[in-house]
Amino acid sequence: MSGDSVSDSTALKMAQVGLSMGSGCTVAKENADLVILDNDFLSIHHAIMWGRVIFDNVRKFMQFQLTINICLCLIVLISGVTLGNSPLNVIQLLWINLIMDTLGAIAICTEPFQANKTRSDAELNSNRISRRDKIITAEMWRNIIGQVVY
Repeated sequence: MSGDSVSDSTALKMAQVGLSMGSGCTVAKENADLVILDNDFLSIHHAIMWGRVIFDNVRKFMQFQLTINICLCLIVLISGVTLGNSPLNVIQLLWINLIMDTLGAIAICTEPFQANKTRSDAELNSNRISRRDKIITAEMWRNIIGQVVY
């Protein structure tokens, strides 16, 4: 929902995503979820595309983290059952987790949105994200399990 006047404030508050432009009244801006400061419709497009890029980056990070954590848990569990003790002590596990968290976040979650790319309307519509979409898809689980087994 987009609005810019006092009469739109109730609809902006009730909408899933309320959008107000910079020229709108203060009441509309306070009730909107997203305020675009300039009055350019291209900014709305950029905001939507940045949201999609952030969602994709979070998915990549989650896939990376789950792969590392499941692999570490299996190593500790299997070696504990077979050998009687873990090959990694607590400090080593914490360091692996710390390094994977920070380096993974830096490497995966900083991928920017490239506004200069020309995309077709079909490609833009195919990337829509529903509220009901799962963060971790079946394809991601397949990749996670495949990498853990490897």
